[in-house]
Amino acid sequence: MIQQTVQRHARLPASRAAPAPYEGFDRTLTIMVVEDDRAVAELLRRTINGRPGWGSIVVNNARGAREILRYVPVDLLVVDVNLPDLSGPRMLEQLDREFARRPPAILMSSAGLQPEVEQALDLGRAERFIAKPFDLDELIGALRATAQPADGPAEFRAGQSVAPRYQAAAYRWGAA
Repeated sequence: MIQQTVQRHARLPASRAAPAPYEGFDRTLTIMVVEDDRAVAELLRRTINGRPGWGSIVVNNARGAREILRYVPVDLLVVDVNLPDLSGPRMLEQLDREFARRPPAILMSSAGLQPEVEQALDLGRAERFIAKPFDLDELIGALRATAQPADGPAEFRAGQSVAPRYQAAAYRWGAA
């Protein structure tokens, strides 16, 4: 069922779906990117998957993200503010109602800091905001700072490789 969900929302062929047992993902930082712009989504996917111990799941709408979050453990969300079906802050609000515990979130927008984003930050629904276009070093720093557990393993806090180095499956549009 999860493979059907992933395929429907991320438009993947069956051969590229995530493995059913998520063995080995327990030490990987899994970041879900919810972005409708393909170029930005691909840049984020490559940047995240290029880091040892990090893996990404890329989804192009809020509905697909909510569906996948029911089945796939995610450590961090990177959410575009202006999604086609629901705004990023509204999506985070819905996730807070649906799930007892939600991963920390970073909001992104090319429109700057909007009142809806400020409210999400004030209410603790999002930990950070990044304006587009963004610097990749700034993005990596924000991802690391947002995801760092204060009591996590020392090698994770230092940003070094985390064993096992198994990368989470990357979902993207039009994968052949």
